[in-house]
Amino acid sequence: MDTIEAELYKVGKSEVSSSYIGDLVMEGLKKLDHIAYIRFASVYREFADIGALKQEVDSLAIRRELTPANQLPLPSSEAVNSPAGRKRR
Repeated sequence: MDTIEAELYKVGKSEVSSSYIGDLVMEGLKKLDHIAYIRFASVYREFADIGALKQEVDSLAIRRELTPANQLPLPSSEAVNSPAGRKRR
């Protein structure tokens, strides 16, 4: 929030569009927490179908090297689909 507020002050205008604020939130969440980013993006971008959502998730998976130190990387599809990768209920 502090980063977004500072960015808004840099603009130097008394009013900014809500879309600009939404873009700043998206950018911040993408760096901070991929799951929170996808949750926010699914509402903010109003994904039309599951394909659009999958494309966004896939783009995050490609950028794994940007994963913050406090966030675990997304699991590979092999780990998710293997019996050892599944948790028992």
